[in-house]
Amino acid sequence: MITGHTRVIAVVGDPITAARAPQALNEALAAGGHDAVAIPAGIPAEALPAFIASARGWTNLAGLVVTMPHKGALASLVDELTPAARLSGAVNVVNRTPDGRLEGDQLDGSGFVGSLQAAAIEPAGSRILLLGAGGVARSIAFALAGSGPARLRMVNRSQAPVEELVAELRAAFPDRDIAAGTVGDAADSDLVVNATSVGSVVNPGIPIDPSLLAPDTVVADVVANPEHTELLAAAAGRGLRTHSGVRMQEAQFGRILDRLL
Repeated sequence: MITGHTRVIAVVGDPITAARAPQALNEALAAGGHDAVAIPAGIPAEALPAFIASARGWTNLAGLVVTMPHKGALASLVDELTPAARLSGAVNVVNRTPDGRLEGDQLDGSGFVGSLQAAAIEPAGSRILLLGAGGVARSIAFALAGSGPARLRMVNRSQAPVEELVAELRAAFPDRDIAAGTVGDAADSDLVVNATSVGSVVNPGIPIDPSLLAPDTVVADVVANPEHTELLAAAAGRGLRTHSGVRMQEAQFGRILDRLL
């Protein structure tokens, strides 16, 4: 039951209609017996600074869970960043302290790598192709680079963000084989990761031609709605192992609640 004591977690994105997090978080809150509720907050980009300013004075706000496309923008609007958020330049969870300060953290990367390892998919020593260079992709790129891959290649529709990300990754991990790549790198990759919004309910499509995928490639997607994206369905149709964005989300929920409550 919601009372005056109930704490609020706002799931922030635009559009918010495709977000799976409010439902999943409320299920986790109920299972844990927390006096808290997760609500969807559809905030367009132009309204984001004002929303964040008001969040500082929202006394029963536990914090924010941030979805696309605001993860990068919020990194510059909060009062403090954890090392993981600062490194990736993006946040996906924001804690509100009792004095109204907002602390941004980034759990996408660790959650994604943790979900892979929980499924016995080991990025260490693997040849990896990462699609995307936005907020989610940046966090995952740093986590993957830190896991010790044999090779990390990145592709994005716009080249400049990839080149910038590669430079930052090389500075942080000078001994790793990290470079901008092409979709052709899928032909000899052990793991292909879609870290874009392509394939989601609001951005349907497929980010890479499935015919480029090698027969033994694992294909992972960060999109959680739908759980079985066009990419994953096409990969499964070719007999490849797949890993859905739902697993990445589920791997983070415990960490998110620990951070906010």
